[in-house]
Amino acid sequence: MSSPSTPGFEVGLLLFKTSAKGLQDLGGLRHSGVGGIFDREGISDGQPFLLGPDGFYDLELNRFGRELDGWGVRSMHTVNAYMRDLALYCRYLHVCRSGRTIWESGQADLRGYKRARRRTDGPERVSGATWNRFLAALDKWARWAVSEGLLPAVPFRMVERTVRTPAGVATVLVNIEREPDEEDQRIRVMPYEEYLLWRDVGLRGQLPGGGPDPHWRGRHGERNAVFADVLIGTGMRLTEAASLPVTELPTIGAPQAASPLHLPATITKRNRARTVFVPARVMKRLHQYVLKRTTKDANHDTAKRTRELEDTIRVYANHIQVLTLRNHRLEEEIQRLQEQLTRSDPSLRVLRLR
Repeated sequence: MSSPSTPGFEVGLLLFKTSAKGLQDLGGLRHSGVGGIFDREGISDGQPFLLGPDGFYDLELNRFGRELDGWGVRSMHTVNAYMRDLALYCRYLHVCRSGRTIWESGQADLRGYKRARRRTDGPERVSGATWNRFLAALDKWARWAVSEGLLPAVPFRMVERTVRTPAGVATVLVNIEREPDEEDQRIRVMPYEEYLLWRDVGLRGQLPGGGPDPHWRGRHGERNAVFADVLIGTGMRLTEAASLPVTELPTIGAPQAASPLHLPATITKRNRARTVFVPARVMKRLHQYVLKRTTKDANHDTAKRTRELEDTIRVYANHIQVLTLRNHRLEEEIQRLQEQLTRSDPSLRVLRLR
């Protein structure tokens, strides 16, 4: 289990993650049934959970983290971000609001937290997008708590806003402390040539001139470069691209043609299946890497089997050598006994070595 460092409030609720390996390392817990409790409660490996400064485990708050998938949050990255945001808010309440818990917080607490996070200069100040993500986590927790009967009503002031959705214009309830979208921010675009330079130098361990960098200490540079090409060329998310098996890769089509690649709902955000198109150059590099990797694995397996066979032959050869030596010594001992018996009694010459 680990607790990431969070800027700002040093005392208060701490964020941890479950670890199957860590549970196995705790010998006393291995046979105490803790693993069975995790399975029964649906706690997966890497599940974030919160502990108080005194080690207190809030059952309901942590249950909210486990049930986020039922509230439209299926990405583990988002779950981690939501729990981290709530942990920091709980730290603020503990340190700056007289030890208050999240269950006792209200609009005044949220407004004070906003001043600390958005109106104070320093490294703890966050962007509007980060603040709005925290509000999304907080509002989702409040609605969940109301639906579970843990709170009588949402403790924060909500207002109606008209927003555009994929289905058209709609009126929704949003937290009054929500920041307006920062639409005036300029979108930064990286030219493709600069991306290639970044990929080759940063991921493949090459010098800007194209030669190998002798000081590079990375691993799997070719794999990482191909993976980056797939992300850039298709727009897939990290989890989506990392979840594709080799058997589902499309074949290389006609030159200059993009190959369609279907992404099932089980690996996409919000469980919405869709089709992306892989450019021909990316598909070619992808298949080249797969072929190279497959050949390398096959050669590695062949070399491994050869080494195992050589080791087996060497062991048998040692056994044969030992048996031959023992047999030779046995023959010498029998010859010696025969000579002794012959000298003592010539009539015992019936002994013959075979």
